[in-house]
Amino acid sequence: MPPAFPKELCDVIIDYLHDDKEVLTKCSLVCTDWLPSTRFHLFSYVQLVSIDIDVALDVICAPQSTIPSHIRRLEIDNNFDSSTEFVNKVLAGLPPLGVLEHLTLVQVEWSSLSPDARAHLQSLSKIIKTLGLYNIDFGTFNQLLEFITSIPLLETLSLSSITCNPSNESVISVLPPPLKTLKIEIDEHEFSFLEWIFFDSQPVPSLHTLSLSGITLDRDDAKRISACICALGPALEHLEFSCGGFDTTLAQNALSEVLDLANNPSLRTIHFMDIFLFPGSKSSSWLRRILSKISSQVLQRVSCSLYMTTPNDLLSFDLPAIGEMFADKKRTKLHLAVYGGVDVDEARVAIRLALRDLDIKGQLEFGVTPNPF
Repeated sequence: MPPAFPKELCDVIIDYLHDDKEVLTKCSLVCTDWLPSTRFHLFSYVQLVSIDIDVALDVICAPQSTIPSHIRRLEIDNNFDSSTEFVNKVLAGLPPLGVLEHLTLVQVEWSSLSPDARAHLQSLSKIIKTLGLYNIDFGTFNQLLEFITSIPLLETLSLSSITCNPSNESVISVLPPPLKTLKIEIDEHEFSFLEWIFFDSQPVPSLHTLSLSGITLDRDDAKRISACICALGPALEHLEFSCGGFDTTLAQNALSEVLDLANNPSLRTIHFMDIFLFPGSKSSSWLRRILSKISSQVLQRVSCSLYMTTPNDLLSFDLPAIGEMFADKKRTKLHLAVYGGVDVDEARVAIRLALRDLDIKGQLEFGVTPNPF
């Protein structure tokens, strides 16, 4: 008897449930025809931690296991174990992962990797397109470069809390040509990598997306970041900032004074992530300085957040002055997310009044600040 529904329709329904593990598990028990589609989502992302790792490896490495052929995203997280034994066990014990695209490593001491672990990591590096490195001790800066530049298909790279010592030996390394997206949480070691990319690597990569988070800097550091962004030129399309530390105002002002986006004419989105306009004197002056130096004629969206306790806080943001900066940017939308103790609906009404022209033209948006990446 033929199935009640065409397989294509069943696949669409199961795809809709891609992030509901409980329901997907139940779907997998309905009939054998549903198994391939449910396995595609159930085993697409695998996170391995030290807890019950032996059991997990036994299941994954079993001769008849179907899990390895479905793993597209793999995270090896050593945060629960201070030793390197866990990482070596995982990397040396995993079977071939032919469809793997995303690899994330957390809390790894590079010099402690065993030969077998390094060999398997090297084989994985030949097929992955996205790499995330968090809390990694590379020993030397050259080891970091050697690993990243050995990934030929790399398109997206994320770095955070990287530690490494300077190397006296110079290494001639070329970044993978497909690399288009770079996400970095700024620290001195990440600064060194940023500057290597834009001033020492040849050729300079054609990144279209740059995300810089945790910015806690003075004017000199702001100049270093500004120079890196300038070096991307017309390749850059999406730019994201996030400031960390206790005094985000210092970072905002330092960056806005030196950042010049006139050299990035292809810029399409600017996302000020976790950077708030707080009530206070000249609270939006840093934002207006950045917007005033944009040359792109294809800018589609500027996203930022307002922190308010009452609608009266709008008076200190000087929103009309911000709105005037969009007068000649007919295709650019201002996306605002409202946080704080204020009633969101009341705040949006007040904002619409303050930015009436933008609202009428359809250039004003509300909601959670979107991530364009």
